Amino acid sequence: MQGSSTLKDLKQELVDCGAVKFGDFTLTSGEKSNYYVDLKLASTEPSVLKMISSEFAKLLPENVDFIAGMELGAVPLAAALSLETGIPYSMIRKSDRKH
Repeated sequence: MQGSSTLKDLKQELVDCGAVKFGDFTLTSGEKSNYYVDLKLASTEPSVLKMISSEFAKLLPENVDFIAGMELGAVPLAAALSLETGIPYSMIRKSDRKH
């Protein structure tokens, strides 16, 4: 199945680029995990970012007409997903601009 081989390839690329880390992590949710995937790091590698956006695009419902990403880490992912799908995107700021 082509989809599963693509996911398998993505998993390997995430490991190869150093985005998958093993250890004891406390996630933002407060839950504990023995691994962490650093998507900010992964998004700095163009081929990996392309693979991520391709897989994300497969998960979008048909009626999506806008993509939003939190500054700063999600912006590359939102932009890549926008390029992959042709759906416009915007950045969400964590706080108001001061100017």
